[in-house]
Amino acid sequence: MKKTFFIGLGISLALTLWLTSEHKPIVYKTADKSKPLHPVVIYTTDWCNYCTALRTTLKQYHISYHDYDVEHSEKGRTDYKNMGASGVPILVIGDTILRGYDGQELTDTLVEYGYEIPTSWE
Repeated sequence: MKKTFFIGLGISLALTLWLTSEHKPIVYKTADKSKPLHPVVIYTTDWCNYCTALRTTLKQYHISYHDYDVEHSEKGRTDYKNMGASGVPILVIGDTILRGYDGQELTDTLVEYGYEIPTSWE
């Protein structure tokens, strides 16, 4: 009897807390709508964890991109060499080249180039 009472009490408390809590809507960082969206190009490898994180982040933000594997794509290898690059991933957007993966730098750069980025998730 006590066990049933406490289970019911716990469920009631959880339901009350959920119903009275504020549900935050998805908010977007403000983007400059006057800027045309520049294509996003990334240079990656298939074994790099940071490359996977970059792809995942771009997909999460619903941003399309061109992905060139620097080991398996002739264009990827050539562009990579012409940039004097070392290490992956590399992201190119407009005149900006980001080397490595830094989520905050990525987000700031995308917003700077007119992309809207969610700052909270449901």
